[in-house]
Amino acid sequence: MASRTATTPEVKPLRFVLRNLNKYIYIRLKDNTLLYGRLAACDTNMNVVLMEAEEKNNDGETIIKYGKVFIRGNNIIYFQFPDLPVS
Repeated sequence: MASRTATTPEVKPLRFVLRNLNKYIYIRLKDNTLLYGRLAACDTNMNVVLMEAEEKNNDGETIIKYGKVFIRGNNIIYFQFPDLPVS
C-alpha cells in the first residue's frame, strides 16, 4: 500500500465534483458522446444533472443543444473541468 506524504493531499472524487457545482464541464460517455454544460447536481452514484447541455463533436463544435439533462453515473467515462488549473 502506498503511503501519503504531506505534499500529496487525499482527493475524494465526489467531494471535488460537489465543490465545483455550477461550473461548466465536459462529460465523456461510454458511447463516445461528448456533452458540455453547467453542472447542476451530482449524487453518490455519480448521477449528474447538466443545465444548458450541448452535445459536441471532437472539434468542439455544437451538434445538438439539449437544455437540462440527467446522466446516469454508470454511463460516464470521465469529467473534465476546463476552467480549473491543471496541478
